[in-house]
Formats: sequence, C-alpha cells, structure tokens
Amino acid sequence: MPVVPLLALFLGWSSLHAQQDAGDRSKSEIIDTMQGIENSWGEALLKHDQFALEGVLAPSFVDISAEGEVTTRDQQIARLFLKDTDAISFQQKVASVRLFGDIALVNGTYILRYARDGRTIDDKGIFSQVFQRAHARWQCINSQRTFVVEQGAARRQSALPFHLPGTRSGAVAPKAASAPPAAEKGPQASPAPKNQP
Repeated sequence: MPVVPLLALFLGWSSLHAQQDAGDRSKSEIIDTMQGIENSWGEALLKHDQFALEGVLAPSFVDISAEGEVTTRDQQIARLFLKDTDAISFQQKVASVRLFGDIALVNGTYILRYARDGRTIDDKGIFSQVFQRAHARWQCINSQRTFVVEQGAARRQSALPFHLPGTRSGAVAPKAASAPPAAEKGPQASPAPKNQP
C-alpha cells in the first residue's frame, strides 16, 4: 500500500481522536462547572446566605418541588429565614449536562437531610435544571425535582395534589375521568325536537 494513503489515514484518525479528546475535556469541564454551581447552591441553603443564593438563581427562577409546589426565586430566598425546617446537609450530584448555546440542561441526583419536628428526614431524588448563561455566568432559571421511590417504601403523598401560585383556592384538584369524545362513542340519534306551544 502506498505511503500517502497510509499517512492520510493516520492523520485523519489522529485528527478525529484529538477532536474526541477535546470534546471529552470540554464535557468534563462543563460538568465540573455545573457541579461547582450545585455545590454553591447547597452551601447557600445550609448557611442561609441570601446573596450566594441570588447569585445561583436567576430573577425569573421557578422551582417545582418533588411535592409539586411551585415557587419563585423570592420565595426560595424568603425560606432561608423560616425557622420550621433546618437543613442539615444538601448534596447534589451532576450526572449529565447538555448545552444548547447559552442554555444548559443539567440532570442529577440529590439528597436533602433536614430536621423537622424533632426528627431527621432524608429526601432522595433526581433533578432536572435549566441554566442560562448571561454576562459570563450561569444562573438557574428552572428546577424540577422528583423523589426516588425506594423498593418497599410507600409513595409520598402531597398535601396539595397540584398547586399554582396566584390561583384563588391555592390548589387545583385533579380532573375526574371524562367520557370518551363523541367520535369514539359511535353514531348517536339526535334528540327528538320538543313540541313548542
């Protein structure tokens, strides 16, 4: 085999390998960056640090808790000063990051340990968070958590089945099962006209 095709094949392979290494490094770097932000978030909650939490959460931030409660950045910050719950530890582990320009979708796991009413509670679950890069810094704009149901453990029930801020009653009850659409019921006779006087 001539030397030129072998050299071209080798150069093509080494170029592809270098691109893959660069991709792996940049992927690892973005995961490390997001893990650092998650660590800062946890520390801010544990230390009741309003300014650190403001740095992590964007002004438009919306959180959907594992119980289905929807809160804003201001509500999250206000919770730092409540005395009913004391966070003991908060660990978030980034599992994957997907980039879409200045938007990052981050998935991972979390364990929140806190004390309430004299007992220690561990909330374990997974999260999906959306971050936006603005002015060279990443801030979370949306977060949603889901409990991990451990084998043999009962499922958690929310006090409110579904809650949206600004609703009159504070809760929206789940809809009852509705009848199938008319097209699926088959042909139906029209109602008989009423006799009019």
